[in-house]
Order: sequence, then structure tokens, then C-alpha cells
Amino acid sequence: MGAATESGTKRWALALVLLFLMTTPTVSAVGYFVLAEDLPSWMQQALYAAAKLVMFLPAVWLLGIDRISLRIPLPTRTEVFAGLSFGIVVGMGSILLYALFFKPMGLFGEAATAVRDKIAGFGIDTPLRFLFFATIISVAHSFLEEYYWRGFVFGKLRNFLSAEISSLISSLAFTGHHVIILGSYFGWGSVYQLLFSIAVAIGGIIWCFMFHRWQTLYAPWISHACIDAAIFAVGYDLCRHMF
Repeated sequence: MGAATESGTKRWALALVLLFLMTTPTVSAVGYFVLAEDLPSWMQQALYAAAKLVMFLPAVWLLGIDRISLRIPLPTRTEVFAGLSFGIVVGMGSILLYALFFKPMGLFGEAATAVRDKIAGFGIDTPLRFLFFATIISVAHSFLEEYYWRGFVFGKLRNFLSAEISSLISSLAFTGHHVIILGSYFGWGSVYQLLFSIAVAIGGIIWCFMFHRWQTLYAPWISHACIDAAIFAVGYDLCRHMF
């Protein structure tokens, strides 16, 4: 009876933790990305850093509750190839769409202004600072997001739901804070906010499939990093005149 009760209590606790983890990034994005946009840059940076602290909560659960041992397997060639292939195809496709269609048609005009304002708000006023920020987000932050959303949220949802439903729910939750960011850049309710949000959700589902297939984060992390790098390449072109 004691073991059953403990198991039931742990499942309820895990369900509450998952609900918290799936909603907090979106709520936080409203704070640091929308409500704080007129605050001094140091306050925006502080709020952004504080919001990211929640990303360490899964590690607390894994080490403190599940008591997992830290074993880092080496990536297989298949994982690396899959990650690079998906990341490069999507990343280069995004850059080409921007260069050949979006930019010549002037479709990113309002977004460019919003990007410049946000970059200035974060105190990024030189190409070197932009490169440093882009590298941190593309490499380190992409890993944190993969360990958070695929490694923990998707992985733990499978204790309650099928892999297919878990991938859909976790990917929709993953899209939540991107909806806020995209709305700030492209306008609330705009077709670009909708289309890019759908693209994020599809990407999340594919990354769930990669994690489910190989049970490591290498493939989703590599592809995520490549796509983020491509997004920052577009972002640099939008705001390079301010440096």
C-alpha cells in the first residue's frame, strides 16, 4: 500500500510539474517580451534571465526525484546526419525565402523595426555583441530548450499518454512562447504570426520524433541550433544598419 501511494503521489506531483513547465514559458514571455519592452535594458536582461531559471527545474526532478545517473552517450553518425540534414535544409530554406521573397517584397518592414527595438532593449549595440548573443542562443539555449521540451516534458508526458499525443501536446506548449514573440515582431493576428507559429509546432513534433527514435538529444539539438543560427542571420540583416 505504501509503495502504491508513493507511486500515485509521484504521478500527481509529476503531472502538476508538467503543467507548470508547459505554461510558465508563455506567461514569462508576456512579461519579459511584451510588458517590459519600455523598461531599461538592464531590467529587460534581468527579467529574461530570471524567466530562464525555470529551465533548470527538470534537472532538479531528474537528479532529486528520479535520481538518474549522469551518463552521456556518444552520438551515432545517423543522429548527427539527421540533425544536420533537417537543420541545414530548414535553415537554408528560411534564409532563401527571406532573401528571395520576403525582403524584396518588403514584407518584414514592421518586423525589422520591432527587431531593432528589441535588440536595443537588450543592450546589443555592436556586431560582436550580436554574434555573442546569437551564439549563446543558437548553441546553449537550443540545448536547454531541447532538454526541457523534448527530454523532459515530452519524455515525461509519455508516462500518461501515447508518444503521438505527447508530441502534439508538448509541441503546442513549446509553440506558446514563440506565439508571443512572433506577435511582437509581426503583429498580433497577422498571417506571419500564424504561419511561423505553425512551423514552430511542426518543428517541435519532428524533434519529438527524433528524441523518441534515438532516446538522445543530439539530433534535435543539432538541427535546432542550425535553424536558430539561420534565424539570427536573418535578424542580423534586419538590424545591421543600427550598428
